[in-house]
Amino acid sequence: MGYNDKMIYNVYSKSNSNLPLIIENIGINHNPGIFHTNGFPSFFWYYCLKGKGELQMANQIFLISGGDGFLIYRDEPYSLKQLTQDWRLDFVQFSGSLCLEILQALTMIQSNVYHFFDLQLFHKYILSFCRIHRRDSDRKAELLSKSCYDLLVDLPGSIFHANRKELRPANGSIHESVASVLQYLEIHFSEDITLEKLSVHTGYEQKYLCSVFKHETQRTIMTELAYIRIGHARTLLKQYPNKKVYEIARMCGYSNADYFGRVFRKITGTTPDQFRKTM
Repeated sequence: MGYNDKMIYNVYSKSNSNLPLIIENIGINHNPGIFHTNGFPSFFWYYCLKGKGELQMANQIFLISGGDGFLIYRDEPYSLKQLTQDWRLDFVQFSGSLCLEILQALTMIQSNVYHFFDLQLFHKYILSFCRIHRRDSDRKAELLSKSCYDLLVDLPGSIFHANRKELRPANGSIHESVASVLQYLEIHFSEDITLEKLSVHTGYEQKYLCSVFKHETQRTIMTELAYIRIGHARTLLKQYPNKKVYEIARMCGYSNADYFGRVFRKITGTTPDQFRKTM
């Protein structure tokens, strides 16, 4: 099975409904054309292989191109529209008794759009799902469930949120050092991050690293770190409504709650407490 194959596999079986994760459908190299739904009782992860299209959900329109992916929560209305003839998507539709808990534990608590650092990760998993499905095995459902879990666990370290997708140059490429910094910031945002640590991690001198990052993203590294931290803070404020603001601040790398509040307001236009009241 290669990249040019276009297939959708229906793999759901009622006999496997007790599994913590259940793969229902697998799509490979799929062109959805123009598609609209009022929602499904299951979840979807999509990954764009190539071309350009639009995703519309929650009164927002997102441009989806190669390297982008998006998570659709159950019962979420959304629409897809191809903008180029070569728009191709991989996808997996999944559910299960622990599906929601697993997604929330991995901080994927709502429908969202992302960009992938590892451009091969999702497609490799889809190919693996297809190979498992084609096996003649009584354990097929269990193997698919385990592989789906592995994919979900691997995703947080391989993606960043779409509200920073505009940082990519128009040609879609990211300098190796910038990609490395973004990935490090996403994974270690709750830790004490310094330019010295980033220099050691990437193997580039601090001055060069700062110059290339600012040139390609139009932001300093520390400004980008603030956006990443506040992005996670918004998610955590929703996920843990009973936690104090200072606890959320610490979870996002801020030891000073007042400073966290100032940064939060500067980026979002509201305070953490006001943000909670709008949820």
